[in-house]
Amino acid sequence: MPNVSCIKDELMKLIGKEYTDEEFEEIMISYGMELDEIVEEPERHSTVPVKTYKIDVGANRADLLCIEGIARALKVFIENGKPESFTVQAPKYTIEVDNKVGQIRPYVVSAVVHNVKFTQRAYNSFIDHQDKLHHNVCRRRTLVAIGTHDLKKINASKITYTGEKPEDVIFTALNQTEKTNGRQLFDILKEDKKLGEYLSIIDKSEVWPVIRDGNGEVLSLPPIINSEYSKISLDTTDIFIESTATDLQKAYIALNAVINGICMHSSTPLEVEAVNVHYNDMKYVPLLSKPTDVVPHLESKQMTVTMKYIRTIVGVDLTPEQAIHYLYKMSIIATKLSEDELVCNVPFQRADVLHPIDLVEDVAIGFGYNEIAQHYSNYPFTATIGSTLVDHRQGENLRIECASCGYVEMLLFTLCSKEDEVFGQQDVVLSNAKTSTFTHGRSSLIPGLMKAASFNQFRQLPVQLFECSDVFKLDNAADNDTGVTTVKKLAALYGGVSDGFGNIHGLLDKVGQRLNCQFTLKREDHEICIKGRRAGVFIGEKRVGWIGVPSIDILNAYKVPFPVTVFEIDV
Repeated sequence: MPNVSCIKDELMKLIGKEYTDEEFEEIMISYGMELDEIVEEPERHSTVPVKTYKIDVGANRADLLCIEGIARALKVFIENGKPESFTVQAPKYTIEVDNKVGQIRPYVVSAVVHNVKFTQRAYNSFIDHQDKLHHNVCRRRTLVAIGTHDLKKINASKITYTGEKPEDVIFTALNQTEKTNGRQLFDILKEDKKLGEYLSIIDKSEVWPVIRDGNGEVLSLPPIINSEYSKISLDTTDIFIESTATDLQKAYIALNAVINGICMHSSTPLEVEAVNVHYNDMKYVPLLSKPTDVVPHLESKQMTVTMKYIRTIVGVDLTPEQAIHYLYKMSIIATKLSEDELVCNVPFQRADVLHPIDLVEDVAIGFGYNEIAQHYSNYPFTATIGSTLVDHRQGENLRIECASCGYVEMLLFTLCSKEDEVFGQQDVVLSNAKTSTFTHGRSSLIPGLMKAASFNQFRQLPVQLFECSDVFKLDNAADNDTGVTTVKKLAALYGGVSDGFGNIHGLLDKVGQRLNCQFTLKREDHEICIKGRRAGVFIGEKRVGWIGVPSIDILNAYKVPFPVTVFEIDV
């Protein structure tokens, strides 16, 4: 879950009411958020500690990724007030989109917010909000990249979004002092811990996306960096927002989230100016029906839900008027179409509401989950007798057998890195990996045991390790909508002054006895093992795993300074 830092004084000011920490924690729980911790820490550009709430919000709630969004939602929830509606003013500016950018980053959306008055805290929140959106909704800028610019510094009479050769993109990048072209800039940013990870998104493309103003000045090089030329400061009052994207819907969500946050610091807090986005070629934008997209789209979305559906899921005999009341608390304006049907207007910032079940969930939150549990739940008058799953019992038996043979059980990470693919193809890839160490779902237990052997190399030899756990495997069965399933495997490692092939072979035979089956070995050479020191493990004609001595290259890759033998079987 994303974690948002909110300075308590600022949050209470935006909500318009003071609460104790205990009272606020209860409100958080009621709304479906969690007050993770309360800390004293300095703000950015300050050394004075202030009380700060660390709030966990749902990953699908882009509108809650900033202090302003949390305050806007809670103000309606606490006071049961009517949700605010925005006014979109007619567009004065147009972004011309050239087809050269179509193959790399085809979409762009935009908006203008006027009459902003920044304080240092509001400015910090504005920057932090964009970072949170980039890491969550925007999937580390691969789907969307947000750029914000001081409207008074640029010539907005003609704004272009096109693709250019890296050598032709010459500008002074944000927080840089000299002009560089794209390639030179990337050489500088490779050392930047924050921006360096994004360079690969466009690095190998023939043309790079560029946004320029009417003077031909570069505003941004998405999805990497903005220009110093249009940099926002504390004195900025009019903000030009642009979001380039490969996913149009995510671009709308990100743009609307920025608007929802920054408008709270405007003297006209419910007004935003639209921008025309004109595509010169519709070939690369199949999601649009016409060449000009007038953005942002802040109109509410209309959905219907039946009272029968609400009562069935929530378990409470609510009236339509009560359901409308609880939906209001969640910023959704509902009206009664009939005694059994409600028409709900979902505001633009609630992009998480996709199905009537989401409306039912909001009714339940508005009513209060604790109230349902304490006073209204009807528990079934039934009794069931549970039992251990067969595969779990089998796994427990194998663990006991391996431990009895002197092997130490490991419980290792389910995620691994791309380099671990030497022991088997990894078909599960994380779209939003936090570190390069954990980017894939493991397909083998061996890499984890090799790393454990490396970490335990200074202990007395021999090292005897095992793990019995799940790995990911492709599954194209018709009833599997994910295409992936998990299978339980057993793997063991023996390492010492010699490879100990005979010792671990003995463990394999013992496991076979426990499983009431006979393993046979058939030689099969493989590049990751020493030639002649690897075999497939078979039951009859069915291959169920392998046993072998990893090569010197593999030992060096995992920093294991002694010979080892490993086996892995599907249990």
